Amino acid sequence: MTKRRIFLYYSLAVIGAMLTILSSCKKEEVDSPSTEDVSKYLQELPSWSQSSPLGEPQTPTPVGDPEPLDDVVLDVEVINEDGSITLLEDVMYSCQVQPFTLSANPQQIAMYSPDREILYAGALIQGKSHRDGLGSLLGLPIAERAPLRVSIPDLANDDNFRTVESPNQATVDQAIGSMIGNATQSGLATPSSISFKMETYFSEKQSALQMGISGNYLGFEASASGSIDQERSETTITAQFYQKMYTVVVEAPQSPGDFFSDDFTQAKLDQQISQGRIGPDNLPVYVSNIVYGRMMMFSITSTASESDIRATMQAGYNGIGGSVDANLSAQQKAILQESKIKITSIGGDAEATLAMIRSGDWSQYFTNTAPLSSASPMSYTFRNLGDGSIASVTEATEYNIRSCSATQATPGTFNFLNAQNLGLPIPAPVKVMMGDMNGNGMQDLIYNHVSPSSNQTVIAFSNGDGTFTMSAPTSHSATPPYSWSQFVLKTGDFNNNGITDLVWNRVDATNTSYIALSNGDGTFEEMPIFAVGDDGWSSMYKFEVGDIDGKNGDDLIWNRYFNINRTYLSLSNGDGTFEYIPGMNHDHPTSSGWSYDNIRFSVADVTG
Repeated sequence: MTKRRIFLYYSLAVIGAMLTILSSCKKEEVDSPSTEDVSKYLQELPSWSQSSPLGEPQTPTPVGDPEPLDDVVLDVEVINEDGSITLLEDVMYSCQVQPFTLSANPQQIAMYSPDREILYAGALIQGKSHRDGLGSLLGLPIAERAPLRVSIPDLANDDNFRTVESPNQATVDQAIGSMIGNATQSGLATPSSISFKMETYFSEKQSALQMGISGNYLGFEASASGSIDQERSETTITAQFYQKMYTVVVEAPQSPGDFFSDDFTQAKLDQQISQGRIGPDNLPVYVSNIVYGRMMMFSITSTASESDIRATMQAGYNGIGGSVDANLSAQQKAILQESKIKITSIGGDAEATLAMIRSGDWSQYFTNTAPLSSASPMSYTFRNLGDGSIASVTEATEYNIRSCSATQATPGTFNFLNAQNLGLPIPAPVKVMMGDMNGNGMQDLIYNHVSPSSNQTVIAFSNGDGTFTMSAPTSHSATPPYSWSQFVLKTGDFNNNGITDLVWNRVDATNTSYIALSNGDGTFEEMPIFAVGDDGWSSMYKFEVGDIDGKNGDDLIWNRYFNINRTYLSLSNGDGTFEYIPGMNHDHPTSSGWSYDNIRFSVADVTG
């Protein structure tokens, strides 16, 4: 072969190789979309609000007419104030069922059994599975991911973020575990907040939506504890404890395409589209943050009244970090012991958790000093990958409210009317009293809630047929130097107009009263503070109200009967003010034998 031919041969070979390289490069350019191309495609998809338009939230609304149920006869256990139980035999219940509907737009997706393989910080989810509320989310299996920045802002140190080079469940959870492990070793803690909510239970989804969380993924009725078994004589209240310990946050990408690496080729994008995993009807969403902590939902079903069950739950919550005996009455302890309790919780043994609830010492489960390592994923926020908006979904549910009236089948003296659920517009627990608050001759219900810094009252006016109409709540404007919780509430007519008024009194080293005259519409006229002189006051004095002199309305009475029996009076002036004469004590002639153990003090018209 001549040199000229050899040169020509090699020249052709080089040219062929160059053409092959150019062709390959051109093909790679076609197969590999830039991040701008991916962003453009995702941003041209419909917005989340277009794909899943939010409906108007709807409070519980009755649908149609109630349907009657067959009468049943039951033996009913009544829990008394001292904790004892009285059995009422052969109580007949006549019931009806009223269908209701409810809708809400929860942004918090709480899960008791999350699919950890799919749900991790930065995970991609098929939006259709979230939008349609099927109860099971579908992941978006794209492995070609760009590095992801994950942080825990609640950790107050310089080791609260990681860059995860190849994001997946294992690498992201490893990064989170590394940050939490280092924080634990250094003794770092995060602020822990505990929230507590209660709702009357009619269905799992109804109670969840009324608590402000999604009802699609709780698994309450499907849990090992079983469904709610409710007799017609019983009421069920559901409570949720939610202890947030820290939040894992994913740094939002500058553009949607920045979620993916250069290995995410056009062919792979087209494959996801052709398989229906991405498209106008299946928007990609990602997990933007995860709240870690501990969460428990449980129900208490009892023959006790709704208000008694709620007060029992509130007392258990108030006792966290304090004394059980100081917060729970004998009746409330009995309610916890005798009720049917169902639990769904994250963390902890189910039997141990049940025993904890029955004991009333709920601080065994929830404590502000819980270690970070005990936290588990509780709730998730989903965002649309195209525009970063929160991927909220309207959830609706239908449920039935069963109302029953009870009449003893054996001869009795009362007819039990249908229960009326008024709701309670002030915090629990409340003190419930009775009085004619508008002068129409009918007894109304008075609900009063006091805490160290507030005093709230609401009136349920009698309609004369066993039903009531709730007024708007009012708050006393005074801020006593002592806690409102130390004051005792009594009722009386202090301006002699036939309408019941309110008085709050505190006796310790001083004797102080706040009088509120009823305006007849659920509001009150606050009178100036009434303080009496120093006559050796102490907490041994008991406070009562009654008309002592037969004029100007009810008077104020204080009595002690330890060692001696001594009484002080403040007579009403008929305008909400009182006259107290210092030093005018009334001692019983018998000077010994007085004891709180076997003597009780009360006010009554003895002579007529």
